Amino acid sequence: MDFDRVVELASGFVLEAVDDEFTVYHPTETITLYLNKTGALLWQMCDGRRTVAEIVDLLVEAYPHQRQEIATEVTGFVEALVERGVARLR
Repeated sequence: MDFDRVVELASGFVLEAVDDEFTVYHPTETITLYLNKTGALLWQMCDGRRTVAEIVDLLVEAYPHQRQEIATEVTGFVEALVERGVARLR
């Protein structure tokens, strides 16, 4: 994955929280995602301004001893969003 690319979410998706569960859906599409707290945080960080590297760096600031795990989780999450058509890399 190119860490210098910006992650941009597709328009129209809504993130809703109910207790500790998060749902992302589009009112007119048949796409629904179920996220945990970490997924919801990553979703919010994919704001169309941050690159994959910037997202990783922000999380590593909070958890410096987990750089490799964070990079793996972030890239996997972003790849899944792109595959499902709810985000793109630019």
